[in-house]
Amino acid sequence: MKASIRNRLNSYSSLIPHPSALVSSLIPHPSFVVGETSAKAGGQKQKNGAGGEPAMLPAWFIDLVRPVGRALSRLLWKINYRGLENVPQTGGLIIASNHQTYIDPFWLGFPINRPLRFLAWSEIFDWPVVGKLIELFGAWPLEIERSDPTAIRRSIQWLRGGGAIVIFPEGGREYEDGNLLKF
Repeated sequence: MKASIRNRLNSYSSLIPHPSALVSSLIPHPSFVVGETSAKAGGQKQKNGAGGEPAMLPAWFIDLVRPVGRALSRLLWKINYRGLENVPQTGGLIIASNHQTYIDPFWLGFPINRPLRFLAWSEIFDWPVVGKLIELFGAWPLEIERSDPTAIRRSIQWLRGGGAIVIFPEGGREYEDGNLLKF
């Protein structure tokens, strides 16, 4: 199953425009380290994302939540972010991260001051409170058991519009003991 997801993502990678789709990686807690981007954002300021997207909380509300989330993460889990200067503020961006806990998407979103979209397991959207919450914070459903052209198409449109997408290449959370799954 994991190999088929990886093969699907590789087959779609040729559809993403380069250099407008920048690749950055984040290494999980206790310190998030943002890696170098593979290309620099073009000088042209772009709109953050494509139209027709599912509803998301207003930017002003997310901007209020970010510092509170960062402070709580630092206090409760000793989270420290490094390398944020490597995250471009404009242009298409893919953030690929390890996925060890259900909180990871929030930890990734707190320090990055631009609209983010997350590809999330489609089953989570059926969970009573969590499903609506992750949608409001920018998640899109992704069918991980079969091909999902809608999620891929939506992601490519968002990237071409200058948006940022967070993906978890393993396709799910890591092992409970914190070991990483192989890509």
